[in-house]
Parts: sequence; C-alpha cells; structure tokens
Amino acid sequence: MQLNIFYKSTACESKSKMTTPVKEIEITKVNFVGNGAMLLSDEGTFIVSLDKFKAIETLTPSQKEGFEIIDGENLSFLALDENL
Repeated sequence: MQLNIFYKSTACESKSKMTTPVKEIEITKVNFVGNGAMLLSDEGTFIVSLDKFKAIETLTPSQKEGFEIIDGENLSFLALDENL
C-alpha cells in the first residue's frame, strides 16, 4: 500500500469550475499529531487524517516515529510489513 499525497490549488479555479491539475508534493518531514499526520514539503504544510490508514492509526506513538520517507512520497514503518 502506498501513501501518495496530492493537493489541489483553489487559487487557480476558473469561472467554468475547472481546477488546476492535482500536483504531487515531495514530503520532507512528517509529524504525527492526534489522529493525523502533518506533512511538510517545499509546497507547504498538509494535514492528513489517519482514519483511512488503520495500520498507522493503531501504532503506538513510538512506533509511529520509526518510519522512513522513501522517494519523498512513501512512508515505510519498521513496525509494519508494508510501505504506506
């Protein structure tokens, strides 16, 4: 399972309700806060709810800190057998 983070820029919406293309960001740092993850990148800070990532949600705080960022878009946790 792979966790890719995308965002839409709402500043560039046209009158026809079309939005700019979804842009992939490169994660440089992750902080876990409550039931979410704060992802930092050159594009800004993004909050992601862990509700859809039950495997991460069930980890202890110390297990959540045992991860590696792979290629700026994937998180690999030592306590899990999968990349998210």
